[in-house]
Amino acid sequence: MKQAGPPLISVVIEGYNESLALGSALNAVDALLEQDFPLNQVELILVGEEREIRRWESLRERASEIVHSFHIAGVDGMHYYDLKNQGAQLARGEILVLLDSDTIAEPGWLEAIVEGFRGGADVQAGITTFVGERGRSPEHPLLVAAAAISWGFIIPSHQADGWPEARGFLSHNVAFRTSVFREIQFRSDLGRTCAGSFLAQALKARNIPIVFNPQQRVAHVFNMKWWLTRLHVRFGYEVFRLRRLDSRLAHSWVRKLSWLEPALVGVWHMLLDIPQWRRTCVARDVPLARQILVFPVLALLSMLARGAEVYGMYATRVNSERMEKFAQSN
Repeated sequence: MKQAGPPLISVVIEGYNESLALGSALNAVDALLEQDFPLNQVELILVGEEREIRRWESLRERASEIVHSFHIAGVDGMHYYDLKNQGAQLARGEILVLLDSDTIAEPGWLEAIVEGFRGGADVQAGITTFVGERGRSPEHPLLVAAAAISWGFIIPSHQADGWPEARGFLSHNVAFRTSVFREIQFRSDLGRTCAGSFLAQALKARNIPIVFNPQQRVAHVFNMKWWLTRLHVRFGYEVFRLRRLDSRLAHSWVRKLSWLEPALVGVWHMLLDIPQWRRTCVARDVPLARQILVFPVLALLSMLARGAEVYGMYATRVNSERMEKFAQSN
């Protein structure tokens, strides 16, 4: 039965990643419609270009019968973060949730988000796992290690009385009080890159904690070629650019090391992967014995991923315009 009045939750899904063949909003919506949560409290907003909109129309009849309301907004020429900002302006729910067109909400995702806000959260960050292209489980050792390297940086150290504030958030799995997000929003002058880091800084400056919720989980499809040659090369570009865009960032002094900077940052990130692996395993309830057995896989993947980032940093140093075009299209 349709709920009277405004929705409780507005879920915004961008079409930018779908336009790059990184996933399908159709799959993302299907997973949402299978959530064990009263979907008549959920507003679903899809924002993308005309080519995506034509595909999304096939969802309208089915989704409209299940969710509180279903909207498709066409906004040509906008980048990833612009689309999220645009979707947020359309949202009517008290809670705004940002999901990507290439991420799949795991069971219990919506319920975990609502419980967090009932507990007083203003911003809530969750875990991202990897799932294999051919259905390989997120618990596969390769995928657990890869997810820890790519997404585990937001996970705080566990304490006896619960999880403290997250170290950041992933823009494809984050929830805000809608009023809080609209006060700040993503920067729109950076296109596809870096805006999430600046939003996290803006929240910190306003003393708005990012609550970490280990039950707020989504899965991203894993492809080794994409992971190494696109995702982590782009990460390298972003790390390099962020130090030059904001000197307040931690360890920004390393930019003074000239050509040594990328190599040293790569080694530093490899070393950070060790505690990051431990935090990820605790958050995902990976037994200690399995953590030890999988560690060699983590070490190998860490060298590959951080090597890709080093390449991205050096490429940015050599030709920043070319790398910017690459980053904006990945």
